[in-house]
Amino acid sequence: MRKNRSLVCTCRLLCLICAGTYLSACFDDEAGIEVPQTLLTLDPQTIPILTPYHWVYATDADGNILDVKKTVGREQLILSSVEKVDKFNINIVSGSVGTNGTTYLHIQTYADVETGSTFDVRYATGGLTLRDPGAVTFKINGYDGPEHGIMFTNRGSNLGYEEKIEGSSFNANIQMCRLPSDVLLTTYRDGTPVYAKITDVKDGDFLELDMNQNFTPFEHQRKLDFEGYSNSGWVLGAYLDDNRKFPELYFRLIDSYRLTGTKDETDQPVIGYIDGFDTYQMYVSNFQPSGYVSYYKQGQIEDTFASFTMPTFTYRTLNSNLRHFVFQFSEEFTYYAAYFSSESAIATMTWAIHAPQGKEVNIGNVPNEILGAYPMIRPEAFKYSGCSITKVITGDSYRESILSLEQLSPEFEYYTFSPIP
Repeated sequence: MRKNRSLVCTCRLLCLICAGTYLSACFDDEAGIEVPQTLLTLDPQTIPILTPYHWVYATDADGNILDVKKTVGREQLILSSVEKVDKFNINIVSGSVGTNGTTYLHIQTYADVETGSTFDVRYATGGLTLRDPGAVTFKINGYDGPEHGIMFTNRGSNLGYEEKIEGSSFNANIQMCRLPSDVLLTTYRDGTPVYAKITDVKDGDFLELDMNQNFTPFEHQRKLDFEGYSNSGWVLGAYLDDNRKFPELYFRLIDSYRLTGTKDETDQPVIGYIDGFDTYQMYVSNFQPSGYVSYYKQGQIEDTFASFTMPTFTYRTLNSNLRHFVFQFSEEFTYYAAYFSSESAIATMTWAIHAPQGKEVNIGNVPNEILGAYPMIRPEAFKYSGCSITKVITGDSYRESILSLEQLSPEFEYYTFSPIP
């Protein structure tokens, strides 16, 4: 009797050990997981390349393929993996064939994507309405600037624009919305940003102004006298939408590019802004021996308008190979994008790699499903063509920049560095 009980106990113990071993194998973090985990959920409309379809595949930090799928129209795409990873690389292959038979391929790789990420289209609310349209005629005497050198702004969009310069008179017929309203005219006069504000403009108005008598210098001005070969910049102003969250439409207040080819063209132009808009966007570019530095700011710009700087930098490519790209950069930064290209008789291809600072990307092998469709893809054939490095001060960081065509934050400030290859 005791022997039978001992045998039963032994059998039960063995069963428990086996069950425990099985469960441990199923759920052991080191061994992987049985149930596939969702790596990402993707709306194909977020992919910036317009092609009939895209191939999307994920790889781990070592370049091993986790999953691969092909988009179907605008259907949501989901990649998953039984291998447990906290972060992975997403690779998107977009292809098309031209009328000449040439295949055009664009490949994007984003490193350090967090598992469970969702990429979908984000829409703003409110916005401009095309209500209360009307025609307004302007004549500005004493004008000696270029074509399209005067910018007209009100709270509505312009449906039509005709311009003619006769002698020293600038004539414009504009189809404006949201009339009656105030209209702001901005331009350069002898290299200085100036403006004129006309109140209560109505449909059918004919308005005649004089450049020397009716235009006033901007309240806020700054000369772009940074070191280097040349400087340029522009400033936009916007009103927020009905929900006070997003800009309705940005209006160009001043743009130093308008001085190109005129008597006032200079490597150190003056830009500025006018009070009265809900938000602003400013861009300044500085060309120096190492390449270009660009400064972007959106939101309230008065706190840094007079004090922002354009840093000098040094850059050196240590390894230009697509699989082992490494560079040396003198400044702190947030993320970078490296660009590669490949040309042949049958295909024109580009490959862009995006990654945060300190991340070297292992792209691994291209899935067989994609090579079956595009056998001309050979990573070894891609040659380095350039690099863009971003330093975020405020606003979207690397994670928010993935598959984003523009900043999602209502306020941001950042630099981009574009070294000469």
